[in-house]
Amino acid sequence: MKNTGQAPMYFAEGTNPVIIDRTTFDKVQPLLEARTARNRRAAHNQTITVFSGNVWCGPCSAKAHRCLAYRDKEGHEFRGRRWPRRIKGKPNQCEGHIVREGRIKEITCLLTGTTTFTDELFSARVNRVVMTSPGEVEFQLRDGRSFQIGYSNGRYARPISVEDIALPEEVGN
Repeated sequence: MKNTGQAPMYFAEGTNPVIIDRTTFDKVQPLLEARTARNRRAAHNQTITVFSGNVWCGPCSAKAHRCLAYRDKEGHEFRGRRWPRRIKGKPNQCEGHIVREGRIKEITCLLTGTTTFTDELFSARVNRVVMTSPGEVEFQLRDGRSFQIGYSNGRYARPISVEDIALPEEVGN
């Protein structure tokens, strides 16, 4: 049973043998801090956003993971959603492509007829985003409608327009 305060606690200094001397310890600390700074990006990817749990991989039916899509020359980072490459117990069905979060925001605004993206807008109107294949996503709205949208990524990606949206087929009378 762990003592969490129900009994008195004591701190005894100098009871364990010294493994490294203080000089070596002080020299290593800046190196550890530099390594931690380099690895902050991995910790930052774990940030919960409005897209967390709402963007899925079509081929393997798993949640997409947040990643760093790329960094431009000025150092601006562009976040994206990546298909999980391997799922326990399932073959490697994903092709590993990325859809930028900016593209998801752009498509959300286009589908909802607004010019500004907000987290509340996405939560209220979009049920799920499914990455069906490279360059194509399916938006499932809360009102039951579903749209297939083709997009392009990268530096020379063109803006998405209404022509890129595959409207649901109308059921004939």
